[in-house]
Amino acid sequence: MRKLVLLLMMGLMLGTAPALADDDREDDDHYPEQDRHDESERETEGLNELLKARRSGEILPLFVILSMVRPITGNDIVDIEFEREGGLLKYGIYFLDASGARREVYVDARTGDVLEIKAAD
Repeated sequence: MRKLVLLLMMGLMLGTAPALADDDREDDDHYPEQDRHDESERETEGLNELLKARRSGEILPLFVILSMVRPITGNDIVDIEFEREGGLLKYGIYFLDASGARREVYVDARTGDVLEIKAAD
């Protein structure tokens, strides 16, 4: 029994050693955890901006925007982004066209006017 416990402890120590070791990558300043934190923080800021703009009546409700662009997007919407570009608040609505290609329509969040339709990046 004592040998089994000792073997298990050694296995655990050896199993965690690679995780603790420095992997000597070229980019030692790159920390994916920080990137995820920064991205999450930006998303939270964007959501707060969206909610503030919606509550103040500065932008149209999303369901109104979606009903306005339905003739363009159909029912195959795959993603929606809210963006501020300069002073312009807009939605980037990603959808699949009739051929299955991913496309994007930019819509002014204040008026619902279509700004641009293009192939998605």
